[in-house]
Amino acid sequence: MNTEIFTSLKGTITLMLNGALRDARESLEKIDAAGCAALADLITSLSLLIGRLTESFAAKESALATVQLSMLELEATQEELLAKEERYRELFSNMNDGVVVYETLDDGQDFVIKDINNASLRIERTDREAVVGRRLTEVFPGAQEFGLLDVLCRVYQKGAPEHLPARFYRDQRISGWRDNFVYRLPTKEVVAVYRDVSEQKASEKALRSALESTERLIDAAPIGLVVVGKDQTIRRVNEVAGKILGAKPRDLVGQGWRQFITGALDSTRRMSAEENVLVDIKGKSIPVLMSVIPVKLKGDEVVYIMAFLDLTERKSLESQLRHAQKMEAVGRLAAGVAHEINTPIQYVGDNTHFLQNAFGELLALVTEYGKMLAARQPGEMTPEVIKEWQEVADQADLGYLTAEIPKAIDQSLEGVERVAKIVQAMKDFSHPGTGEKKAVDVNKAIESTVMVARNEWKYVAELVTDLDPGLPLVPCLQDEFNQVLLNLIINAAHAIGDTLGRGEGTKGTITISTRKQGDWVEIKLKDTGAGIPEEIRTKIFDPFFTTKEVGKGTGQGLAISHAVIVDKHGGTINYETEMGKGTTFIIRLPWRSSGSARIFPDEGVPGGEHSSPTINKLQSS
Repeated sequence: MNTEIFTSLKGTITLMLNGALRDARESLEKIDAAGCAALADLITSLSLLIGRLTESFAAKESALATVQLSMLELEATQEELLAKEERYRELFSNMNDGVVVYETLDDGQDFVIKDINNASLRIERTDREAVVGRRLTEVFPGAQEFGLLDVLCRVYQKGAPEHLPARFYRDQRISGWRDNFVYRLPTKEVVAVYRDVSEQKASEKALRSALESTERLIDAAPIGLVVVGKDQTIRRVNEVAGKILGAKPRDLVGQGWRQFITGALDSTRRMSAEENVLVDIKGKSIPVLMSVIPVKLKGDEVVYIMAFLDLTERKSLESQLRHAQKMEAVGRLAAGVAHEINTPIQYVGDNTHFLQNAFGELLALVTEYGKMLAARQPGEMTPEVIKEWQEVADQADLGYLTAEIPKAIDQSLEGVERVAKIVQAMKDFSHPGTGEKKAVDVNKAIESTVMVARNEWKYVAELVTDLDPGLPLVPCLQDEFNQVLLNLIINAAHAIGDTLGRGEGTKGTITISTRKQGDWVEIKLKDTGAGIPEEIRTKIFDPFFTTKEVGKGTGQGLAISHAVIVDKHGGTINYETEMGKGTTFIIRLPWRSSGSARIFPDEGVPGGEHSSPTINKLQSS
């Protein structure tokens, strides 16, 4: 507004002076000054004065223009300062950190709050009217104990900024963790920029607690845990792992993991538990169930958590359990085997007694022949001798003996052969394990097991074998494989027996077949029992699960069968079942190389080309 008035005034004065000078010059030009020297001098002086006034006015006009320019620049500067002040006020008010501006009292002995931003009001849960203009110690009585008052005083006196690290502030109204940065303005005002780090501290405390809990959990975990870097150097070991590896955890840190395990660290495995063998610090082999868990840290760093369970005791218990189950099976089969042997032995004995008696009669007849020959030489063949010989011959019934003795001999030989087969089957079935796989004739193993278990199935089923004669030998632990076959045959017989017990017809059928399927040998055992109920299909391979009545069975048959086929032979054991029609168990064993091991309930196994099988039906008599 001042600039506009000045501009208008300057224009008006300029017009007036220019008009007066122009009128004076015109008047002087019209006056005849020849007759009046004094007037001429006056006109000359006036003309000079007007010229000077004109020059002076021009100078003033230039000065006024300079003043006008200065006023315009000042006005622009003021507007810029107002804009900057408004901008910085917005920044000050809306900063996330709290900001308090202090004015000193008593040469820094106390401070008055001159300004405070919104973040600070929010942190301290107050309003501007309650704090601005009041002393620091009045608004925040805990400032002295907190240490802020001392920092403000030093910064005011020395001018050097200071950082007051996070501390816990507390008074009767508020409390929390505060982290302060304090500095001095050129105006001698002191500013504190701070933030509320209570949530961060709480998070840090929770994190520390979680880490401590994790450490305690790791140390208390019932399994061994070893953290291995990408360079396969051990970084962390828990107590259980140290015990398994035979050293204190701290002594294992920094050592190479490769010395404790054979094979490279597989970074592609994800939580897959597999049996493995660790070597402890003394070189002793320890069977373990181990998982490798890759964990990505900050950046691209990756570590591996090796989680493993010592299977030494479990292996021992499994061995004992298998032995106990085998003894139970042998005990259960002993009566049946004795019965199977008793039948042929009985008619071998009967035929032997017959041959014994027949031999006596033939011996008596031969004796009479001798007498006749002796009497004939001296010519003493009398009617009495001939009659006596005839009586002995009639008593011996030579025609009968001639017909029956060969039959008795054949039956005895057949009985002895059958006993020999049963004894050989028992021998094959109970072949002691060596702990090493050997090439096994699967067909022969099936035949031996069928013979041994005959007394279990012959009263409830006909058993049919459909065995591929071109089957290759399979690397097996023979005694354990025989046990699996026995378990499945007995289970099939029981399944059929349960249906017969409910009056559901005559004998059932158990069919065992073998085929070669690529790199696998496939064994199918089918029964005509009632089938597996849907609600228990996912449990049949669980340890101690059984559908038998209390006291019958161990509940370990299928669980051990699964462990033997899957874990020890790298095979698969599957089943297909249909209620009311029966169940088929399918075993697949690698005969060329080990395969993956899984269970697929209710899924069929694809068929393939195979050579002509040998079909044999075993009678139950």
